[in-house]
Amino acid sequence: MQTITPLEVGFSEDKKYHVKNANGTEYLLRVSDLKDESIIRNKFEKMQLAYAKGVPMCAPLKIEQVGNELHQYHSWCEGDTLLKSIYSMTDEMQCAMGSQVGKILQKLHSVPGQGVEAYSHFKEMLADTEESIASCNINIEESSVVLRFCNDNLHILHDRPVSLCHRDCHQSNLLLHDNKLTLLDWELVLYADPWSEFTLFNQNEIHPHYATGLLHSYFDGVPPPEFWPVFYMYQSLHALAIIPWAATQTADGYDPLAFSMQTLKNVMTFSGGLKSSAPTWYIL
Repeated sequence: MQTITPLEVGFSEDKKYHVKNANGTEYLLRVSDLKDESIIRNKFEKMQLAYAKGVPMCAPLKIEQVGNELHQYHSWCEGDTLLKSIYSMTDEMQCAMGSQVGKILQKLHSVPGQGVEAYSHFKEMLADTEESIASCNINIEESSVVLRFCNDNLHILHDRPVSLCHRDCHQSNLLLHDNKLTLLDWELVLYADPWSEFTLFNQNEIHPHYATGLLHSYFDGVPPPEFWPVFYMYQSLHALAIIPWAATQTADGYDPLAFSMQTLKNVMTFSGGLKSSAPTWYIL
């Protein structure tokens, strides 16, 4: 007998189900509105590219139209989020988890990008952020410093490479099972500057050994000096840009606006006002 269990996870409007067939085969079913078909098929194809590179994920098995719906079938992955267990881990174990994520991102970023240029993409994001900040009626003390820093350093993004990026690789989207990690939730997958991926660090609860282990694994050693200014650009702009959006959200257990405001303050603190050669949480 087949069992179908609804899942209440994630922020997307898709309906999600845990399906178990009579033969014991389990998979994840995502049901979407057909009006979004082109976008969803594009994301599914990008997921297939990532899976082909060996990225540990719920395998994208099949996508098909069923009536007025689009059904996606993915392999079922067991485990619990890394976020739930990282607090009880030793520094050494946190570093090992970060190292796994670094290698996952290496594989993902080996898929070359197409149809986008890092400089133009960031310039567009910068203009959009300036507009949204100007119209959101929220006093953000750090905004002028961030916008000036990004404008002054925009030139360093010329000729930056572009690759396939997950864009939401934080600890709540990493599933831990038998000390192995699986990357979940590919809603934001796109082609972008691979170094933009590192907005994944939660600046409200940074785990220095995890973050440092991730970077050392990704770069096969110490990050090059030119990484940090680019990192600060993406970190600070992302933290600033999300504030107007957060002001429109509600959530159980926390205030999205207060959380995002604190995130920006932490970015500024850890980076010495975007002036330090490396953030204070980084362990040499």
